[in-house]
Amino acid sequence: MIGFRSEPLNLHKDTRREAFMSTTQRRMYLVNNPNGLHMRPLQAFVEQASRFESNVQVGRKDGELLNGKSMIHLLGLGADQGTEIVIEVSGPDAVLAIEALWEVLQKIYEED
Repeated sequence: MIGFRSEPLNLHKDTRREAFMSTTQRRMYLVNNPNGLHMRPLQAFVEQASRFESNVQVGRKDGELLNGKSMIHLLGLGADQGTEIVIEVSGPDAVLAIEALWEVLQKIYEED
């Protein structure tokens, strides 16, 4: 009799790792500040976004997504009060990044 040892394949571990590495988080944000997304909140957003490895993109609801780590790109967004924007974060730390970016937007508008 030929002997062999059968071990179960642990496919779930590798699959979860790949899924985590390619996580994409997306949130909608309604600009409710009368001044819109102006220089101060954009600067705070860019600074926070730059702390993460993930790719951060921001855009109008049905528009082009822009580099969320670039002040120049975000200034072109022109998000006035009432504008609905999309924040999309992709990468290994996307969950942490989108939470931190959300907090930045909430905090800045509480101060205004």
